[in-house]
Amino acid sequence: MALPPARAMPEEYYIFAYVDPLCRDDPGREEFYHGMGRGEPHASHLIGIDDRDVLARIAGIRAAGSEPIFRVVGTSLTEDEATRALSALRKLDHVSAAMARR
Repeated sequence: MALPPARAMPEEYYIFAYVDPLCRDDPGREEFYHGMGRGEPHASHLIGIDDRDVLARIAGIRAAGSEPIFRVVGTSLTEDEATRALSALRKLDHVSAAMARR
């Protein structure tokens, strides 16, 4: 009896955050950028960021002699789940930023 052909497992997605290591007033440190990736989590996502505010924050962290901290905040997600979670996190980011400006 022949075995059925192997099926490829769907690629799993993950959600990540970059954290500012210089935020000493927040014990959890401040997450300042959220994104999603596929496959194995890795910290190479800084390359694709085109948001000027985020890039300025990264430059400030580096000027202080540090690097943003890469933190995985969700794993084993479908593309739809990751997209919805990322959208919710980014909405919260905008609300937090607006409140901080007040």
